[in-house]
Amino acid sequence: VLQSKDLGMRPPSPSLPPPGPEVPAPLVLQCFDPSTLRSLAHRIPHVPLVQLLLSPLSKEHPSVGEGVSHHLGREATYGDVPLSEIATYASGIGPAKSVFTSMEPAAARALVDAAHELDLAVHPWTFRREAMYVDRSFESDSEEELRFFYECLNVDALFVEFPDQASMVIERMLNDDSD
Repeated sequence: VLQSKDLGMRPPSPSLPPPGPEVPAPLVLQCFDPSTLRSLAHRIPHVPLVQLLLSPLSKEHPSVGEGVSHHLGREATYGDVPLSEIATYASGIGPAKSVFTSMEPAAARALVDAAHELDLAVHPWTFRREAMYVDRSFESDSEEELRFFYECLNVDALFVEFPDQASMVIERMLNDDSD
């Protein structure tokens, strides 16, 4: 489903099979706008939806580029929409990773646990390997940052710019567990 610049929904392409439970959906749709996700939940209930959440600390994300904003004013910020409400239309949440790193680790884990209690998967965003994008508390060690989110916070998935690095970290974690 695509959106035009005016944020109006385009009609489905006639070449695509009609949406429905019999058509497998090898995709997950993510969106910052709760109203768009609510609409999609009714139109395509078989497709997993993820409510992206900005950090209350910032409406900008450094990976977008200096002076560039990708926000349009209708985005959900962590804390604006209760998790229990998100669970009525989405199958997961995608908070900015700074939502978690701005909290004490116990509070961050409690957030993940609360989401899991509501059957919401947790997919923080966006992880990069460059030191300037790694939270200061990990001293520029992007692998340590990934391990923290997987092992300590128990997140379900991550939005990453370098999937090869994330795969290596997961392999190492699995090997560490088998030793």
